Amino acid sequence: MAHGKMTAQKQTVLVVEDDDGLREAYRDALVAFGGFDVVALPDGLDALQYLVDDGVAVLVLDLGLPRVSGADLIAELGVHAATRHVPIVVVTGNPSSVNPEHVDAVLTKPVLPDDLVDTVRKCLQSERQSTHPDARHQAAEQQHLDTKSRHDDA
Repeated sequence: MAHGKMTAQKQTVLVVEDDDGLREAYRDALVAFGGFDVVALPDGLDALQYLVDDGVAVLVLDLGLPRVSGADLIAELGVHAATRHVPIVVVTGNPSSVNPEHVDAVLTKPVLPDDLVDTVRKCLQSERQSTHPDARHQAAEQQHLDTKSRHDDA
């Protein structure tokens, strides 16, 4: 018997966006056009706890989040065996600020619903075909150490 958040019928997508309107728009598009189960959260700290406790098929992530930033969340996920495999789709107004080694896809705001759904589907297909390369884990681990060092120095 299958258990957890990923079943043959539906897969859970976690949307982390602090803007209420965008968070609901992303959720609605992924449910209506993609048929996904969606959990939508407003900040990185809640997202990290959810990912560790429940797991998801794909993470759709804004970078400018309260409590734990999207960049810090990416770094944290990359160093944990339970979460490093989760495909990450960053949705941002500033795509040049994203290191492509740390994520699976980057979408520039504003995002069309079809583009979001298509990108999530592509991430799921890629995830089924292979695992993330060690380079992504190593890059995330280095970013995690750099972030920790900055916080320790403060």
